[in-house]
Amino acid sequence: MHGTCHRHPMLANPFLRVYGSSILSPIPLTRPRNMTDAHDRLRDLFRDPAWTWLRDRIRRSLELDHALPSRFVRKHPSEAELRAARSLMGRSLQSPKGTSISLSRDELESILRSAGLCESLREMVEIVDGPLHLRAALRREREAAWDALRQTWSHATAEPDAFFLGLRRLAGGDPETGQSMLLDLDRLLREMDSEDQLPTRTAARLFGNSHALDGDRPLTRLLALHAGHPPGETRSLWRRFGLTPDEVSSTILTLGIRFREDHSVARAANALAGDGIPNRMLLRHFRQPCTPNVPEVFVCENPAVLEAAAESGVRAALVCTEGQPSHACLRLLDACSAAGIPIHLRADFDAAGLHIVNFLHRRYPAADFWHFDPETYTAAPSGPPLEANLPDTPWNPALSAVMSQTGHAVHEEQILPRLMLFKSKLPQHQVHNQIIS
Repeated sequence: MHGTCHRHPMLANPFLRVYGSSILSPIPLTRPRNMTDAHDRLRDLFRDPAWTWLRDRIRRSLELDHALPSRFVRKHPSEAELRAARSLMGRSLQSPKGTSISLSRDELESILRSAGLCESLREMVEIVDGPLHLRAALRREREAAWDALRQTWSHATAEPDAFFLGLRRLAGGDPETGQSMLLDLDRLLREMDSEDQLPTRTAARLFGNSHALDGDRPLTRLLALHAGHPPGETRSLWRRFGLTPDEVSSTILTLGIRFREDHSVARAANALAGDGIPNRMLLRHFRQPCTPNVPEVFVCENPAVLEAAAESGVRAALVCTEGQPSHACLRLLDACSAAGIPIHLRADFDAAGLHIVNFLHRRYPAADFWHFDPETYTAAPSGPPLEANLPDTPWNPALSAVMSQTGHAVHEEQILPRLMLFKSKLPQHQVHNQIIS
């Protein structure tokens, strides 16, 4: 009986030897009756842990869009891997001592086709382990998607390479997530409203989540990347984009500003104005109506101007922006503009000063200027060198032209005696009457 079995032609089928010597059920010599039967048999064979190395290698090569090698080599195989390979191939392997396995790609596929199980190694791994995820193709698609996002981004970004690298990191490499984040940032940049000056209010209005602009949120980190702003400095980032952290840190320094109302804030401001004492108002003070009661208001950039006016006993209403105007400053100037009170603008003769005046003149187009003209600039002593990229002055093109040509700054502290003249646009008797009324 034993000898007869060895002479039986069925033993020439390698699949019969594999399953006849393993815990799996033998596969009959006849071809599978249908594809379902073939796929089940293929899974039974190659799900054996002894074939994991081969399936993984085939899948990795195909997903990376690489051609399959002509031979699959397994160094230092286990005994189970050696037995499985010898049984499948139906011959002695190249390394009889068991130091490696070397399987021919073409022979493997020929065996699978002859048994009617599948047509290729690619089909085998998809049947056993599921569809391939073509990582090389996916990577190309993702790169194309990231390139498209970069091409369609319409805002001027401080450092584009760092911005999009950071975006990919925040999005976990997923272009769809990156696109959603860019849409949120685009909406934030386009729809920030000075009336919603608190970050929590802006976040709630735009995104339905008052914490969307907290310091640890992806949108805030992306906003910092867009601006080239140091990470972690959230409060200064908010201020840079016109948001104030709270209603008590945004202030405005004033002198001689009176109000028509009769509440505690107005009474305190009127008392200080009457005594010629500078007054620092909070944004929170403007929660109640505050209608300025002055004939005109002069706007400067530096506290030294306001202090000099206080020391000189000048009877004029003065507002000091202390650099870029705060929300409290804008709230007060908005009230002056709404009341029809003339506004006179000035700042340092340098790039930052021109930016401040340009911003305020766009917001208050009826405003004019005091001692902020080419004549005042050229008559003043020279200051430090000007920065490059001096902004234009559309309300007086000659000013930016002469500043660019001369190349030096003039700060307000250099022309304090001239500024104390204040250059009122109203008749002096009208100024006096309105101040004391």
